[in-house]
Amino acid sequence: GTLMSNAGLIVLRIKQARKSILRGLVLAAVCSQLFAQELPVTTFAVVGDVPYGSSAVAKFPELVSSIENSAVDFVIHIGDIKDGSTSCSDEMITERITAIDAISKPVIYIPGDNEWTDCHRRGAGRFDPLERLGFLRQQAYKVTGQSLGQP
Repeated sequence: GTLMSNAGLIVLRIKQARKSILRGLVLAAVCSQLFAQELPVTTFAVVGDVPYGSSAVAKFPELVSSIENSAVDFVIHIGDIKDGSTSCSDEMITERITAIDAISKPVIYIPGDNEWTDCHRRGAGRFDPLERLGFLRQQAYKVTGQSLGQP
């Protein structure tokens, strides 16, 4: 009832915020290109829905290698580190966050709905979504003001 309605509203707000953040980043990138002669250039990668499903999990090391060998300064991960019906277990969340944290570039991670609001589903383990969000925060934001990834 109320929890799911509130969770749905939170997901809507997160999706709206993610869209606003992405729009702002695109605008910043365009502006930086307009003034590239005067300002230092910052490059970044935006990824999402990875590792998402068994195929993406298998290809994740290749994606990481590509990012690490590129000239990007940092990575923005816009969430969904699992599909909606994959288990939301502590082990799965910890494994995915650890893999993202191992990237040798700073990673700004914004949780997607699949890693917490969809956790109430039978296939995901019937977890309490707010409890999963709390656990996800503990794993992804261990140090306030510090991103995932390696500088």
